[in-house]
Amino acid sequence: MSEKISIKSSQIDIVSSIDDIKVNSNTFIHLSSNKSIKMETKIGDKQSKVWLSTPIIQLGTESLTNKYQPIVKGDDLEKELIEIYNLLLQIVSFPGAQIALGIVPTLPNPSLIQLINGKLNSFKKKRKKWKSTVSKTV
Repeated sequence: MSEKISIKSSQIDIVSSIDDIKVNSNTFIHLSSNKSIKMETKIGDKQSKVWLSTPIIQLGTESLTNKYQPIVKGDDLEKELIEIYNLLLQIVSFPGAQIALGIVPTLPNPSLIQLINGKLNSFKKKRKKWKSTVSKTV
C-alpha cells in the first residue's frame, strides 16, 4: 500500500446517490478553498442538521492582531444577561434595600430605572438577530 494518494484535477465530484459518504482521519482533516466552503442539508426539512461535536468551536479569521473567537451558547447567555439586567433594575429601583438598617434609604433614580429598563427591552428585541432560530448548542 502506498503512503500517500494524491488526486489532482480541474474538478472532482464524489457522489453517493443512495447512502453516506464518510471521510475519516487519524489526526486531521483539512478542507480549504480560495473562495468558499458550503455545507448544506435539505433546507426545507426542519429535521436536517449539521453537527459539530467537539469541546471547542472557534470562528473568525486568525491573524497577528485578530484571534479566533469561541462561539456562544445563545440560550445560556441570554438567560444570564436577562438576570443581570433584572438585578440592575432592582438595585436602581430600590437602592435603600441593600443598605444596612439605621441608615436613611435613598430614593430611586428614575433616569437610571428608565435607562436599565430601556437596555433590557432593547436586548430582548435584538436577541432574535443574534441567535439562530434553527440551531442549538448543547
